[in-house]
Amino acid sequence: MAADVKALKSYLVSLGFDANEGQYLKFESKLKQAANLVKASTFTMGADLLKWQIAVTSMFVGIGTAVVGTLVEVAKADQEYRLFGQRMFLNTQQARSLKMALDALGQPLEAIAFDPELHGRYEQLKKDQGLLSAGLGSDYESSMRQIRDVMFEFTRLEVEFKYFVMSVAKNIFQAMGGGDFIAKLHQLNDWIIKNIPEWSMKFTTYLLPILKDVWRVLKDTGILLWNLGLDFANLVNGIAGDSDAMSASMPAWEKFMRAIDHVINAVDDLIEGLIWLENHRGILGLIVGGIGGFEVGGPAGALIGAAALGGAGFAMDYVRSQGGGGIEDASSGLAGAGTGSIEDQARAAAALVGPQLGVDPSIVFAQWAHETGNFTNRGARSLNNLAGINVPGSNGEDYKSYGSISEFAQDYASLIKRRYSGALGAGNVDDYATALKNGGYFTGPLNEYERGMRGFQGNYSGGGSQTHVGSVTVNVQGTNATPDQISKAVTDGIERHTALQTKRSLVQTRSVYA
Repeated sequence: MAADVKALKSYLVSLGFDANEGQYLKFESKLKQAANLVKASTFTMGADLLKWQIAVTSMFVGIGTAVVGTLVEVAKADQEYRLFGQRMFLNTQQARSLKMALDALGQPLEAIAFDPELHGRYEQLKKDQGLLSAGLGSDYESSMRQIRDVMFEFTRLEVEFKYFVMSVAKNIFQAMGGGDFIAKLHQLNDWIIKNIPEWSMKFTTYLLPILKDVWRVLKDTGILLWNLGLDFANLVNGIAGDSDAMSASMPAWEKFMRAIDHVINAVDDLIEGLIWLENHRGILGLIVGGIGGFEVGGPAGALIGAAALGGAGFAMDYVRSQGGGGIEDASSGLAGAGTGSIEDQARAAAALVGPQLGVDPSIVFAQWAHETGNFTNRGARSLNNLAGINVPGSNGEDYKSYGSISEFAQDYASLIKRRYSGALGAGNVDDYATALKNGGYFTGPLNEYERGMRGFQGNYSGGGSQTHVGSVTVNVQGTNATPDQISKAVTDGIERHTALQTKRSLVQTRSVYA
């Protein structure tokens, strides 16, 4: 293109025309743009045409493959009909008619033979197939045989290819040396076996110092950690005043266990102390007011702050002690848990503790009743302690004393949340008792504890009854009905549910037998 433009320029100059260089360059640029556009368009059109040809070819290949696959499947099915006819002593056409009718109806031969409706439909299908078979022509079977012959030739090719691969494998092995190759591998293995002791010795010579250094570092680290842990255990046991744990004759692991137990008890005592201060706001007010006042106004401020907050706290304690709900009950959510008999107070407290723990209040009430012998032991009568809660650090030899059932209920809810979280959300007595047993709440047999709780659960609502349906025992609580009325109501309810379930089952299975 550039040569042609130059020739044109020379020709025009020879004719006497002046060559405008700027116009010439612009003309040349446009010609190049046109050439590039033609090239790009031609390439794009060619690529699109190639894509279209590939797509069309793929479509025809897919159609051809599907057609060939259909032919193969039809030929295979025809062979199955022929073999089926041999087993049933029928010719191929009869066997095909019978098999296709059975598959279409989806029923076994014996059902079609004895059911009039199915037999009629079978006869209709048989008649239809007689007409359709006539349209296949007399050469249908020979055509199917020819298709199977083609398939067999491909089968022969497959077998031939397998033998070809076997021959190639043999030739490759022989080219590698055959028996000589095996001998060389055998010599290699013998050489390795012979030199393993020497290699092992050299490897050990270089590796042993490294392993010794690593073992020494690990051993020193373990000794250091052990000594630090032992020092910590001795420190904790010393602070706790556990003279037995300070003895040199006590095993180290037992010292660790004692120290962990002291730490847990210390945390528990701290929480108990905070709860006690919260329940005795007068003392808490004195402490907080004194500290705050001293920071602001020195000794005089401490006196004024202690007097102000302490006086307010003692006033709140006084209001709480007068019953009737009060500030304490309103703030804790245990209103009404401080009046009436012990059993009535336990019901009121359980009604408010249960939702805090996510369990039925009757379960909480039943556990309290079981622990106190139906609210008759010393804990219930003298200590307001309905759950046998121990004084921290007493090893189960002393029980905590509470100022009221309300105070006990607060501590009980806090204790279950902290140390027996597995009981939270328990759905029945057995789950609740199992969670307490797993947490170490009691040491007796679990089944006896569960039986005791179940025996008191009905007393939560002031009464209850049991009714028996077969081998099942049903506990009914919170009703004034007689045992006979309860038994009849439960039995009627079960019968209604059973009848409803039977109807549902019949509706679900009706379509099968209809």
